[in-house]
This record gives sequence, structure tokens and C-alpha cells, in this order.
Amino acid sequence: MQQSLSRGKSSIGWFYGCKLLIAMNQLGEIACSALSNGHVADIKMVEHLVDGLEAKLYADRCYISQ
Repeated sequence: MQQSLSRGKSSIGWFYGCKLLIAMNQLGEIACSALSNGHVADIKMVEHLVDGLEAKLYADRCYISQ
């Protein structure tokens, strides 16, 4: 299966590829994960990633939104 690379922008510039987001529990175990194209905003993926989870969410400042 071949997937075309898409262009995305990060805080340090433009890149091609994909991004992997991982949510972990308090024991360091992977609770869920998501893979997205480079052009998808991280905050959009996190909203779907944690949908239905009941816990506190800790992240860096790039995930702050309205």
C-alpha cells in the first residue's frame, strides 16, 4: 500500500511525511495512538485521540486551543 506524502508545517518549518500521536496512562503504557498526514493539525488529532477517555490530560503548550 502506497500513501502519498503531504506537506505539513511545524514550529520549525515545513516537512513532508506523517505524524504519530500517542496517549499514555500513568504507568507509561500506551492507551491509544493515531497516525496522521503531515498537514493535519495536532490539536485536531488529539481531540479524536482522547475522545471517550476519562482522565486528566497533560501536554505541552502547542495543544492549547479554544
